[in-house]
Amino acid sequence: MRKGLHASIWGRWALASACALILWELIARGFITAPRNYIYDPALRFAYIPGARTLSSGEGFAEIRYNSLGLRGPEPDLDRHPFVVITGDSFTEADSMPDRELFTAVAQQNLGQRGRNVQVVNAGRNGDDFFQQLILLDRIFRPHHPDLVVLQVDEWMLDWIDRPQPFQFRVTEDELLEIEPPQPRSESPWRTRIRRPVYYSALANLIVLRYFNLVRPDDIRLPMAPTPPQAPFRDLTSKQDLLRVTLRTLQKNYPNLAILYLPKLSYPQLVQTDPNELLFLGTANALGLSVYNPLEALKADYVTRRKPHFGFHNSGMGAGHLNQDGHKVVGDFLAKVISENLK
Repeated sequence: MRKGLHASIWGRWALASACALILWELIARGFITAPRNYIYDPALRFAYIPGARTLSSGEGFAEIRYNSLGLRGPEPDLDRHPFVVITGDSFTEADSMPDRELFTAVAQQNLGQRGRNVQVVNAGRNGDDFFQQLILLDRIFRPHHPDLVVLQVDEWMLDWIDRPQPFQFRVTEDELLEIEPPQPRSESPWRTRIRRPVYYSALANLIVLRYFNLVRPDDIRLPMAPTPPQAPFRDLTSKQDLLRVTLRTLQKNYPNLAILYLPKLSYPQLVQTDPNELLFLGTANALGLSVYNPLEALKADYVTRRKPHFGFHNSGMGAGHLNQDGHKVVGDFLAKVISENLK
């Protein structure tokens, strides 16, 4: 009798605990986070898991899906031309926006309305600099010969020229030479076992990543990759040389290359404030690269509608990443850039 009573009590506790875990999992997925959507990549720092889904609520609110290439947007057909690749950082990936509102999607819709059947492939990845973009382009797109590559650049991306020497490349006078990526450090089996649930459970991802800090989300290299060697920060001449060599390498590999420069705006004055901008633009112009800046289009739209193109209600308007209005303006501008370069 007593054993049966104990079994009944334990059964109720188990059922209640399971229901609570399911409820918290649903709450975590619906309002906080999602199962982890990336894995370690020795050359790219990380790679999104093909087919993964996640929920973004830090800026805006959107469900994010990744195609078989581990990139945002619908499944591309790289054997069908013309197709355009837009590579960039978090401004292009835009995990605060649903797929249909990305400026790459807006540009493709705009081109379709003009009778231009052009695929616009979103190859943006959070935190990528020119080096990771070059690796990604060569790894996925170069064998398929894209008709146009548009390199999205912004103030935050230009910070990379102030960082120590990259570990993916050896910079020579005339070109970038890719080097063997560092091998991951071995880690204890218990860390591997603890990490595994984060790919399947939002609650596990929340607890392991955010609270126990066993796999830090702000530094994907740890504890799985060695720390890259450090080097002194660059002076003005070395910055210019690095920009020249990097852009020349991109230009050599992708002759039909254009640059989309997203300016930093300070509402309501609409002033650009990036100190590295002139250095970058001067280097790009010296190489004969076409640089397109939607500043005037953003200004005109703001004067008419008085709505900032950056920021969200849950993160602060006027700062941060492009919102829906910003993606619409930049998408329409990008469609004109593509039309101009695919005549």
